[in-house]
Amino acid sequence: MRQQRVSKFWHDERGGLALAFGLALPVLLLGAGAMMEYATLTARRAQLQQAADTGALTAARELSLANADDTRVVSVAKSAALASLAGGHQEGSAATVGASVMEKRSGVQVVVNETVVNLMGKVMSLPSSELEARATAKLSGGGRLCVLTLDPNAGAAIRLDTASKLTANGCSVQSNSTDKKSIQVRDSGFLLAERICSSGGYEGRVGANVSPTPLTDCPPIKDPLASRPPPPVPASCDNGSLVPLLPRKINGGNRTLDPGTYCGGLIVTNGANVTLREGTYIFNQGPLIVDKGSTSPATMSASISTATSRR
Repeated sequence: MRQQRVSKFWHDERGGLALAFGLALPVLLLGAGAMMEYATLTARRAQLQQAADTGALTAARELSLANADDTRVVSVAKSAALASLAGGHQEGSAATVGASVMEKRSGVQVVVNETVVNLMGKVMSLPSSELEARATAKLSGGGRLCVLTLDPNAGAAIRLDTASKLTANGCSVQSNSTDKKSIQVRDSGFLLAERICSSGGYEGRVGANVSPTPLTDCPPIKDPLASRPPPPVPASCDNGSLVPLLPRKINGGNRTLDPGTYCGGLIVTNGANVTLREGTYIFNQGPLIVDKGSTSPATMSASISTATSRR
């Protein structure tokens, strides 16, 4: 009888599946945890890449401005990348952002690094993972930008009349207007820049002095200041009615202007000589007009943006 019971014990297969599952359960749990952690790392790496892309693109737009130095561009890249990461920050991790301006100021490179704590990795003697994302944004077209008009439909968005002058030494002038007379120079008007570009057409009447010859049908340039908080708009810009704002008018003489928002635009006329101090100039709900023998030098330290409405 005893021998029969021993024999049945060795040949009894009941409960074998449960025993096998019990032995495999730790391995299955470890594998499932590893897969979940891998998915988490993959998602975080995608967040780092998005942050690097955002930082590079934002800084490249900043680099296109004539008054942007390398220190400012690097600071913008880091701030934009860190802001992108803020919503996806992982507890126990800290991202670092490095940025640099490429040779000949042709673009911006951004590198984002982060050390992420591995919960499952502690079991496998891998307590953390090093994640890295890189992005490069290069400038195309006209390089540094001094003057940009944003209105897509304005006729003569940039216009020079009667021996007036606009000089943008070492930087570009562009109109985003697709009008056939987007840029108009006539009556001995003078326009000098490193590059002149119109998203529409160009009209140069007899006596116009323009160098180089404007390019037409250029792709519009996105507002390089769009990602920045807009500057305070003076109360005088909000007229609360449909009556157009009157532009500021400088009638003759020598003047130096400060950066800021000019409600209704700006007219420089009757031989006035206007110099722009370093900074950004926004002409709100109005044009920038230089005519009748006037001059307005836009140096490498000044950038100009005009818009029908920027609030």
